[in-house]
Amino acid sequence: MLAFFRKSMPFLKPILMLVVITFVLFFGVTWWSPESGSSGPDAAAKVNGNPLTMRQYMDEARRLDEQYRRMFGEKYADFRKQIGVERQAIDNLVQQELVLQDARRLGLTVSSDELTSAVYNIPVFQRDGRFVGRQMYMQILASNGQSPEQFEAGLEQSLVISKWQQLLGASVLVAKSDVETEFRRRHEKASLEYIALPLDRFEKEDAAPADAELKAYFDQNKSRYKEGEGRRALYALFDDKAVEKRVQLTDAEVQAYYDANKAQFESPEQRRARHVLINVDADAPAAQVEAAKAQAQDISVRAKGGEDFAKLAAQYSGDTGSKVRGGDLGFFPRGQMVPEFDEAAFSLPIGQVSAPVRTEFGFHVIKVEESRPAGAQPLEAVRKQIEGQLKFNRNKDVASQMAQEFVGKLKSGTDFKTAAEQMSLELQDTGVITRSSAVPGLGPVPALIESIFTLEKGKYGEPVVLPRGQAVAQLQDVIADYMPPFEMRRERVRADYLRERSRDRAKLEMAKAISGGDLEAAAKTLKLEVRKAPAYTRGQDLQDVGFDAKLEDALFETAAGRVTAPLDGSRAVVVARVVTKESPDMSKLAAEEGTIRETLKVPRMQRVLQERVQALRKEAEATIWINPEIQQSATQG
Repeated sequence: MLAFFRKSMPFLKPILMLVVITFVLFFGVTWWSPESGSSGPDAAAKVNGNPLTMRQYMDEARRLDEQYRRMFGEKYADFRKQIGVERQAIDNLVQQELVLQDARRLGLTVSSDELTSAVYNIPVFQRDGRFVGRQMYMQILASNGQSPEQFEAGLEQSLVISKWQQLLGASVLVAKSDVETEFRRRHEKASLEYIALPLDRFEKEDAAPADAELKAYFDQNKSRYKEGEGRRALYALFDDKAVEKRVQLTDAEVQAYYDANKAQFESPEQRRARHVLINVDADAPAAQVEAAKAQAQDISVRAKGGEDFAKLAAQYSGDTGSKVRGGDLGFFPRGQMVPEFDEAAFSLPIGQVSAPVRTEFGFHVIKVEESRPAGAQPLEAVRKQIEGQLKFNRNKDVASQMAQEFVGKLKSGTDFKTAAEQMSLELQDTGVITRSSAVPGLGPVPALIESIFTLEKGKYGEPVVLPRGQAVAQLQDVIADYMPPFEMRRERVRADYLRERSRDRAKLEMAKAISGGDLEAAAKTLKLEVRKAPAYTRGQDLQDVGFDAKLEDALFETAAGRVTAPLDGSRAVVVARVVTKESPDMSKLAAEEGTIRETLKVPRMQRVLQERVQALRKEAEATIWINPEIQQSATQG
């Protein structure tokens, strides 16, 4: 992890979160890019003709990646693909652009005074409650590779989005009666005594139901597993494999590309170094700075004296990312590290150890281990890269030509299978799919599925652009209310069956034990402990049960002094005695009314925003173009 001393400052992205925190929670935030007006080949998407750049897409994907990595830690790698960072990134960009365009149509703008005030009030640009001044402001932005113009353009967009939110949110109202109901819910209390019979006591006993039992359960509950209309289609796929015989590159073409684009294959001088970082804040007291410097000096002397640098780094370095690798930073070119570190690393002879080098992060002791000189990579080293670049666009063109040729045959009267045979294409069968299905072998391809669900039986569609190329489908069958076979839903059926049978058995055992209304006797019979919740309020977990909204409602609907019937909880069946109930003091409502009103307003406002974005997306659906490369990466995760 070099992020904390490379030229990036992670506190800059949360700046916009402070300005439009609700929007961040709903949409995410994407940094404005200096290329945001580009419509060249690097466009990641277009919305109503307005291009979004690859730079914007990569920044947003990186932001999401960092967010989930912080959230899930080491486990993130295990399910990154399921999260779909790439898909989320491009969706966020498209949604944000739709909102900005909507805001412009509504005439929302930000004045220079509003923008200045927003900048002045961002905490990172303040010292002792006052703006740091223009020079320090520019230095902070420069440390993150941003100019004031770039940063302020992004901030202006965020302020416009905030105004858009406020305008839509103004229509959201919360009635007095809703506030009163919520106040009662928050402050009513009950004193409970209860027993909880855990479901897993019975699930363990029922761990191996016979197939016949599961199949019978499936047959009795088929409506639970129906998936709506299903369709089956054949499709011809025009991908790299299909076009490879028509796309051949000569050595002369590869050489010509290499000669014309040599600058693309130039690599600058790079250094590989290790370092030990002794952390100290830039504004730390002098005594603390001197102590850190002295420690770094001692490490430098020891390293120069022959001690193992990697072991010193592992023991003393404050860079938690590199210390596990003995301080190894890998290869890096000039300009990637902060200036002081950069200058030292590229001036040291190979194998030498530096004196302490001060940066904003503390004192570094650096050892340069290798150097790669600048120069062009030989042709053979980059041949496959060149061939891939040359083939990429050519493959797309040939795939499009082949798809049109195939459709031409169909229009001339050739049947679907014969046309495929004439072009040496192997037809694929989708199997039965629904609108939410993935197509076997292709994954989630909504454009192809949409095409299939618009066809009449026996008809074919126009070529559809997919991440892997193009496809033409012919509809074979329509199933009005598709029921997947038992074998495809076996695991879900098994889980549902075990849970339901365990709950039934638990309720039966609990009902027998509590038949006399004696909670203590029932606890003894079932070998359970009587739990107490002397000040139970809504939202509170119950020991052995957890939180369950339906159970909570049932408990508060029970009169004081009564014992409940067996109640369903998410993890247990519960019987409770409501000892006392305490009604809220409504005279205190006024003190909380504003807070409760705002709390109730948030989800309603989010629904309004969501509905508006969905409407905008539907309206602009025909004008939204996503770069096929991004579609492919989003599909592959």
